[in-house]
Amino acid sequence: MVRKGQGINFLALKQKMWRRTDMKRMNRWLGLFLSLILILPVIPSAFAADTQSKASADALYTLGLFGGTGINSDGTPIYELDRVPTRNEAITMLVALIGKTEQAKAGNWDIPFTDVEPWARPYVGYAYAHQLTSGLSATTYGGNQPITASQYLTFVLKALGYESGKDFQWNQAWILTDQLGITDGKYSAQSTTFLRGDVALVSWAALDAKENGKNNTLAQKMINEGIFTSSQYEAAKKDSGHQGGGDTQPPVKTEGTFVGSLESDKYHYPSCRYAEKILKENEIWFDTADEAQQAGYSPCGVCHPGT
Repeated sequence: MVRKGQGINFLALKQKMWRRTDMKRMNRWLGLFLSLILILPVIPSAFAADTQSKASADALYTLGLFGGTGINSDGTPIYELDRVPTRNEAITMLVALIGKTEQAKAGNWDIPFTDVEPWARPYVGYAYAHQLTSGLSATTYGGNQPITASQYLTFVLKALGYESGKDFQWNQAWILTDQLGITDGKYSAQSTTFLRGDVALVSWAALDAKENGKNNTLAQKMINEGIFTSSQYEAAKKDSGHQGGGDTQPPVKTEGTFVGSLESDKYHYPSCRYAEKILKENEIWFDTADEAQQAGYSPCGVCHPGT
């Protein structure tokens, strides 16, 4: 209120208003600056995670173990790595990971679930028949529900021959995958988001994990089954820019005490007449009978190797 006889000092009033405006601007910029300080440390780690996911997806795609959701105009695959996968998608990716896509498609699977979409039925059917997955109830699979980290890690552990409830607890599957080197402490009971990028990371790392009770890794098993070759695997690792999740996979030996074929389940002495018929590119060598048997081979009934 202005008293009679006093004038308004407009200059002082303007200066006061400017000071208030400047203070608001300063507070606004200070808030933005502090926000950037908090965000900047996260950007490199997030970028690194995205890069690793893409590298893993590319490596798996090269080996035919990971499918895209479409194709870009330049011919490269679309992965949608930042999207949450459904249970249907996750089990499809798991079947691809273990190299059984064609076998799943060719099968006529009897499943008790009434809610499985036709496109997903071969993969759910194969996984259910091989005890890699189960439903949410006796007749419900819940294929359109989002997959959780623990559920997918359980899928992977079962593919490696581990038994839920015996070797690990499905709702704490990350404990065993951390021990096996498939995961590195990223997942826990507090994990709320599991993306297609996580599927790629876990799947790629799982190739270097050993099967339960065996010396072979999952990758070596697939090499033995002819799903891809050792050279293809090494090339995928080199092209992806990293060496997988665990120990580097050794190259297939070119000599040893016993020899088998990638196209059979028998191992022989090199002098056996059946060994002489094995093509060079199909040879797989073993130093001991135990090594051959752990790889799934049985002794030849003609030369009786190792006896």
